[in-house]
Amino acid sequence: ITNLVRENFDEPGLPPRALPPGWSSQHGAGANTVPWITRSFCGTTSKTAFHQNANDAPDPTSSPSRWERLFSPPFTVPADTSFVVVEFDICYNTEDDPNFNILAYDGVFLRVTDLTPGRTLRSVLAEAFEERFVTGAKEHYPKHFPRSNDPNYFEDMSAWAGFSHGFKHVRIKLPGMEGSTAQLRFEFTQDAFGTCKDVRPKHSCGVAIDNVRVNAVK
Repeated sequence: ITNLVRENFDEPGLPPRALPPGWSSQHGAGANTVPWITRSFCGTTSKTAFHQNANDAPDPTSSPSRWERLFSPPFTVPADTSFVVVEFDICYNTEDDPNFNILAYDGVFLRVTDLTPGRTLRSVLAEAFEERFVTGAKEHYPKHFPRSNDPNYFEDMSAWAGFSHGFKHVRIKLPGMEGSTAQLRFEFTQDAFGTCKDVRPKHSCGVAIDNVRVNAVK
């Protein structure tokens, strides 16, 4: 096993809220740019990569819908690799619909971007080529976003959304990456209406990612 990425977002000496070296927040769409930051969340005292779920439009005439992205450092997979394992812990408390099992409106999902020189850059949904995808004790993602005509919203995606009841461990087995240079891209999106407080009024809203590991297995 060769470790390619290892991050717990707790590097000493980092300024408050700053992401570790190599990690970056990228604005995808929306009137308000709300970057990913580091902070504690979900009962932990250590830092996590965090994004808030809030009605925080820049003014009363703007929509709070948006798409914000967290990029990992690029990593190169050895040519003799059989498969890659991506693991991390995630906690989420975002707007969902309690009347339906899987319908949610705000949350985060994962894409893997091929940055290999000589290839066309492309971001691929992790579930599009995984051999195994587990969140906690369950397969796949817990929720799915609806379709939407909002250009600032990443519609019709399966995602980590709703209420996780604490941190869940995610493990994803990815084949076919040998010899590639790649990057993890965590994609947070929220629609124009509501947050987790509309479903769970006294809760703090957002998503937190911690203890990211990417390992190449021969």
